[in-house]
Amino acid sequence: MKNATLTSRIKKAGFEIEIETPRTHAEGVTPSNLHRAVSGDAVVTWYEQGASAVCLHCGRISQPGDSMTDYFPGYFPRTIKGAIEHLRKG
Repeated sequence: MKNATLTSRIKKAGFEIEIETPRTHAEGVTPSNLHRAVSGDAVVTWYEQGASAVCLHCGRISQPGDSMTDYFPGYFPRTIKGAIEHLRKG
């Protein structure tokens, strides 16, 4: 999906988006900006690669992941509407 479409639809639904630029990256690799929309305990994140939005993920702030045990709570919504509904539930 296009990043511009996802960003505009989330903003139109009334949610703010934070953008985090990576500080370091491998040589020759273009860094991907992390986008985050938060509503209450609900969080939706995705990465920007060129004009595309990839790895759209819905989760809870109160349930952080643990990379050492491969625990990543949440789910990957199939549509933008699904991500917005997750934020509305807060």
